[in-house]
Amino acid sequence: MKNKRFSVKTVIMIGIQIIDRIEYLHSRGFLHRDIKPDNLMLGTGNKSHIIYLIDMGLSKKYICK
Repeated sequence: MKNKRFSVKTVIMIGIQIIDRIEYLHSRGFLHRDIKPDNLMLGTGNKSHIIYLIDMGLSKKYICK
């Protein structure tokens, strides 16, 4: 982070990770239904580059017919 701002590259990499997490949930047949900044967490230590999607309380199983 430079001057308390993320670079464009960092923002794009974060966006790609978030989309990957959502696609994974969808591939398993779940909808998150509560995606917001409060439900995204950064890892710590050697996993500080990983974004986690949390709070599955409103998630719902779905079936494509």
